[in-house]
Amino acid sequence: MTFPFADVRFRLVALDGVNVPELPESRQPHLVLDAKGGRAAGSGGCNRFTGTYELEGERLSFGPLSAGRKTCPNGRYVESAFLKALEETARYRLEGDALALLAADGRLVATLTRKG
Repeated sequence: MTFPFADVRFRLVALDGVNVPELPESRQPHLVLDAKGGRAAGSGGCNRFTGTYELEGERLSFGPLSAGRKTCPNGRYVESAFLKALEETARYRLEGDALALLAADGRLVATLTRKG
């Protein structure tokens, strides 16, 4: 099944219900899901990451994600929390241009918004 917003850049706006500060475009945490290859890619704000994703109905999970290790004194918490949220994701919900990522227990772990 194809994700309805595959190949769209989603900007991270909240983690665990807490708003993420707006950053310059080059450092804005984001996620892109490749519709053809089942690949996920993006940035945590400092380092780029890549990996796989699986989609079945409303279930969405991310395979192993590999990220760079560049130091990021001001954004390390956001980056670590974003990668953890992706690892915890078990389902998704679309609400307009917003993509809500949910853990297996139903907890909202991240909110992203469609770019462009």
